[in-house]
Amino acid sequence: MKRKLAVIFLIVIYFFSCEQEERVNPFDNVDSTQDTVRLQVTEFDSSTIAGLYANVFKPTCANVGCHDGSFEPDYRTIESSYNTMVYQAPIKNDGSYDYRVHPGDADKSVLLARLTGKITPLMPFQLEPDSDWSINSNRYIEQITEWIDNGAPDILGQIPERSSPRPRMIGVRAMSDGEWLSRSGSNGHIRVPNGVDEIVIYFAFDHDHVNPVDFTYNKIALNNNPNSFDEPLIFDLNVLTGDNIVLERGFHGNIVEFTHSVSIQTRNLFAPEVTHIFFRAYIQDDNPHPTEIPTDNGIYYIKNYMSFRLQ
Repeated sequence: MKRKLAVIFLIVIYFFSCEQEERVNPFDNVDSTQDTVRLQVTEFDSSTIAGLYANVFKPTCANVGCHDGSFEPDYRTIESSYNTMVYQAPIKNDGSYDYRVHPGDADKSVLLARLTGKITPLMPFQLEPDSDWSINSNRYIEQITEWIDNGAPDILGQIPERSSPRPRMIGVRAMSDGEWLSRSGSNGHIRVPNGVDEIVIYFAFDHDHVNPVDFTYNKIALNNNPNSFDEPLIFDLNVLTGDNIVLERGFHGNIVEFTHSVSIQTRNLFAPEVTHIFFRAYIQDDNPHPTEIPTDNGIYYIKNYMSFRLQ
């Protein structure tokens, strides 16, 4: 009898401990239907968040039991890396730093202080086999410093503002004759087949406190140069409301609301030899100026995602 009671007691303790672990797990409420790792960047500038993630944060910092989601910053994805660093209060601090990454001021960023030993313990604690930190740490620190001093732009090239969040793009789809057009790869350019002369492009946006249907400036610009929109073609975006809002999969694979659209005559937009056309959205929330998505400083992966190619 005593032995049975002891076994029951151990089982109860086991399940109780599991429940305790689950309650403190910060990722319990993650939506399992959302693909958080789809952004696989292969072309990037080393001093962008995409380049720093690929070269530093993922191979060097996302160690098992460390910054793999067990502790913040969370370096499992580009998005989690950015969102848990920029304007986020550090846990370990000597009182001199307000944020892990203070956009525009690397000297006020605890990230640099930990990597250079201004705050102990020095990071990283240990190196994964695929990390080249011991060889290239000086160059990587220079790149991180450059990124922060340039304002710590996100993958869209937007400079974050602590007191005034900006709109975010969370999805772009295109349709022709009632059928969704495919992309090159998972998130590459939109393919426009031969014989298609008109497409409808749909946009999904997100904002911390403004409903995208309430944006006051809604335009799209087209150009054949992904890095400069000095003389683009400008079109008005239609705002969709009610039953006209389209529910479809967005940039990260989850279902989102597409609230803006525009019809584009795809032929003869530019010179006949131009087949790859890039576009940017210009939308305005409660800030005094419209937000450009992406900007010149956005990573090419995003610029290619917001483009279509005539087949």
